[in-house]
Amino acid sequence: MNLFKHSLLAFFIAVSFVGVAQTTTENTPKEVKVDLSGAIGFSGTSFKTEPQLFLNFGGPSLKISKGIYSFGVSMYPSLRYDGIKNNITPILGSGLFVGRKKLQLITPCYYLASNNVWIGTIGLSYKFK
Repeated sequence: MNLFKHSLLAFFIAVSFVGVAQTTTENTPKEVKVDLSGAIGFSGTSFKTEPQLFLNFGGPSLKISKGIYSFGVSMYPSLRYDGIKNNITPILGSGLFVGRKKLQLITPCYYLASNNVWIGTIGLSYKFK
């Protein structure tokens, strides 16, 4: 009986070292691709006779693409130039964009806590990737 147990144990150990490779199927994802993309753009407004210009740097976005067209919502870290006070301040905006290939029409909105107002702008941006 002891010989039978040792033989069975040796058989299971030998079988455990023999591996069977799995074959890939069509449903298995090929590869996960991670890349960086960015955009830079200008938008502006003449809000209550105060001309303001914004230099936008494309931030995180939620995008739907089909072919060369894209649509989505994005955050816009920006530099705000106030034409009246002649100063530059950082500001964060959010808004929609519509794009074709590398060019996008953007509509970021910014909140100015000092004046308690929202500023809506429109502009263009260029997508790098």
